[in-house]
Amino acid sequence: MNDTTAQTQLFASPATTATVAGHVSARAAYQFALYARAALVDARRDRSTGAIHPDLAPRLAADLAVAPAPQRVFVLADTDDEAATLAEQLRAAVRAPVAAVTGGFGAWLEAGLPVAAATA
Repeated sequence: MNDTTAQTQLFASPATTATVAGHVSARAAYQFALYARAALVDARRDRSTGAIHPDLAPRLAADLAVAPAPQRVFVLADTDDEAATLAEQLRAAVRAPVAAVTGGFGAWLEAGLPVAAATA
């Protein structure tokens, strides 16, 4: 399977195993956020080491309460446990499937996904 096929299959059906299982890969989270099919929640404690690219419109969890309901919500945190805990809390608060990004920001960086330097 090549990258084009994988990307096509990612969006081929409305239900994905990523949201059913409660976890999603960094690459899948990026693709959903890139095409505005998901809200990406940046729940990292220290954002000074880099930031998710602003074009992806990362949000804080508190922002979801006042924003229109997204199709999906993906939580990016420092650790899988932190992301899973916040994802569980958000499931009760939002009307969209919520999943934790597996591997956190480290997986985001390893996948070569876009980041921007944090501003002071």
